[in-house]
Amino acid sequence: MKKFFLTLGCLLAVAVAPVWASLAERLTWVDNIPGLRVVKYEESMHKVEKDYITTNTQKEYNQIVNGLKKNGWRIVKTEIEDGLTNMPDVTAVKDGMKFELEIDQDVNFSGKVVYKFEVSLKSYK
Repeated sequence: MKKFFLTLGCLLAVAVAPVWASLAERLTWVDNIPGLRVVKYEESMHKVEKDYITTNTQKEYNQIVNGLKKNGWRIVKTEIEDGLTNMPDVTAVKDGMKFELEIDQDVNFSGKVVYKFEVSLKSYK
């Protein structure tokens, strides 16, 4: 019986590992946008979260939204928060996954206004 559960656990790990790896890999196009710097990264079985900071927000925001459209994501919700009317938060879906982009405005230690892009990707498969 112990051998059965050990074998079952190994098979499950092998089956889930490619899905998990591909989930993190699906955000590499965001990582490649010039001007965005990753400041936080968290990964679990069905979710990847990354926080980026930037000072040239509109350009990076447009690249993310255009990248979603180009990669076949369907934008299902936009929500304006924090008075950032030209950059609403975005929720998009594709193939059992949900992509969320939240934007927060902040002031860094030197008094410069920076914007934090919180990106999360969740899998429902």
